[in-house]
Amino acid sequence: MDTVKNITELIKYERKKRGLSQEGLALKSDVGRAYMSTVENGQRNISIQMLHQIITQGLGMSLSEFFIEYDNTYPSNNK
Repeated sequence: MDTVKNITELIKYERKKRGLSQEGLALKSDVGRAYMSTVENGQRNISIQMLHQIITQGLGMSLSEFFIEYDNTYPSNNK
């Protein structure tokens, strides 16, 4: 499976786990709702800066927490 797709799926999962709508995550991340939708739907490759903003500001996670979760969710990508 594609790494970008896995990351966007994990963002969506973490958003739902926190009870946030796309709009709510967009507001917390300081990005537009339409932008967040394209990110979650894999229609946009996001910069590292935007990824950092969404994970840390929007989801309230450190990058290490997010990527530990990523490694636990998608262990086959660790090869």
